Amino acid sequence: MEENKKIALVGNPNCGKSTLFNLMTGSNEYVGNRPGVTVKAKEALLKNHSNITIADTPGVYSLSAFSPDEKATENYLLYEKPDVIINLADSRNLRRSLYLTTQILELGIPTILVLNNFKRSGFVSEKDLSAALGIEVINICAKNKIDVSACAEKAVSLIGTKQKKLRFEKDGKTQAELISKRYGFVDEIISFCAIETEGQRKLTEKTDKIVLNRFLAFPIFFGLVFLVYYLSIFVIGSSVSDFFEKIFSENLSVFLIDLLTKANCPPSVLSLFENAVLSAVFTVLGFLPQIFMLFFSLTLLEESGYMSRAAFLTDAVFKNSALSGKSLISFLVGSTCSVTGMMSARTIESKKSRNLTVMLTPFIPCSAKVTVIALVAQKNFESKNLTLVFAFLLSVFAVIFSAKLLKNHKFFKEDSSFLIELPAYSLPSVAEAVKKALKQSGGFVKKAFSSIFLSAVFLWALSFFGFINGEISEAASFDKSFLGLFGNFISPLFTPLGFGNAQCASAVISGLFAKENVIGTLSMFSSSLPPITTADALSFLAFNLFCPPCIIAVGTMKKELGSLKLTAFALFYQTVFAYLLSFVIHFLIGLLF
Repeated sequence: MEENKKIALVGNPNCGKSTLFNLMTGSNEYVGNRPGVTVKAKEALLKNHSNITIADTPGVYSLSAFSPDEKATENYLLYEKPDVIINLADSRNLRRSLYLTTQILELGIPTILVLNNFKRSGFVSEKDLSAALGIEVINICAKNKIDVSACAEKAVSLIGTKQKKLRFEKDGKTQAELISKRYGFVDEIISFCAIETEGQRKLTEKTDKIVLNRFLAFPIFFGLVFLVYYLSIFVIGSSVSDFFEKIFSENLSVFLIDLLTKANCPPSVLSLFENAVLSAVFTVLGFLPQIFMLFFSLTLLEESGYMSRAAFLTDAVFKNSALSGKSLISFLVGSTCSVTGMMSARTIESKKSRNLTVMLTPFIPCSAKVTVIALVAQKNFESKNLTLVFAFLLSVFAVIFSAKLLKNHKFFKEDSSFLIELPAYSLPSVAEAVKKALKQSGGFVKKAFSSIFLSAVFLWALSFFGFINGEISEAASFDKSFLGLFGNFISPLFTPLGFGNAQCASAVISGLFAKENVIGTLSMFSSSLPPITTADALSFLAFNLFCPPCIIAVGTMKKELGSLKLTAFALFYQTVFAYLLSFVIHFLIGLLF
């Protein structure tokens, strides 16, 4: 039996590795250019080769093993010992890419340097670059599928060959001196091998003079963020959600319930279908348009090259805390789902900055919390838009305040390092952005629906059944149900916050399974909810925004933090912060209204 051979794809984030991996293997892995998209090496067989495996390693800037992604890539190269390395470099950022190339060549593994995006960004002399590095160099354009097969054939031809190691004298050299020496080597190569497209360079320079201007940078940044959320939640997302609600909730649900009633279904089955099954379906359909628009908008920002600039800007804001500029990426991604937001923190170089980012990402309203905000606004306030703005501003305050408060805590006291590339600007493809948003939304809904459905059924059972004469049977009222009894038991804890009733207390507890359950639980008790004031509503909203996230997110937090002790601290802090902030809001708003 022929021995299986391995080819590793290695390169910076954003260079197109996952796209090339999909083309070479026929796979369908998610393609994106934010950090953390590839979090461990993914493997698949090379097309037309049953004994050659291609490994897509996490995107890294170096093999210095600062972040989990860098450790994963370095460990793969050192311990899996691939037969060939395809070092993919984005020719728009050749200097940054070639620094990683120098480290790869020190390993002595047969390597081919593949320059991606050359059709759009300029020309690099393959012959001169190959001679300078002593390896094969080819140009491709993975996005347009140009010369991908040639890349695969060249890599296969290197299997079994020898590679001379690139050596830098390290004796007596500090890390800073080694970095400087490598960059000096890279600069010498670029000086006679690369010819940059003048138009591309001038466009990027002129644009950066505006978007990175000391006076205009932050107004532009906040304007773009506001535009993303306004379109996603207030305009398109809200309009489509209202349409879905009218079609499905008002028409289809009435039809289905009437159909089951005529079929003489038992009251318990009818209640289960109406309050659990349909509730779960309508909850998912309700926030699907908003999720899609958020994914779509963030993808456009990523592909344009602006997201890296935004992270660069916010690093100046975060420099006096333990956060990093890259934390912004996690917070923006977390606005769709806290789980993916926390995972995207993996490329933050400082461990303590990474941990604090993971801990604070759930403070950003995810798509599920947005629906809670919308429900509270709809039921209690005339302006839903103002309530959403209030909630997001409160979240920004919570993140910045917490980062300042915790920066000297033993878990997070460390200066954060910051390294991120600023790619050339490019015109994003709307069609590709739609395709990615559909795929991401579909995957998120699939995951969310399963958890929402199971928790909805569980909560329905707790609210439908109770102890009657020592036996479990249908509860005569909510107060007699398991959920009602538990809600009544814990409700005094929330009395100082203004929502010390069994219904609201039960909704808070249900939100720990999935934040969408807050809506479903309140909907089940809409007819029996006691009247609440403006102060009560805002306090309830604040507590649900900042208390510990859903079970799935807590599990992800534990995995990303890698410490049960730190996870417990994070959950404790989130609970205390949510309680105290809700108390202050209830007290202050109560004085005003």
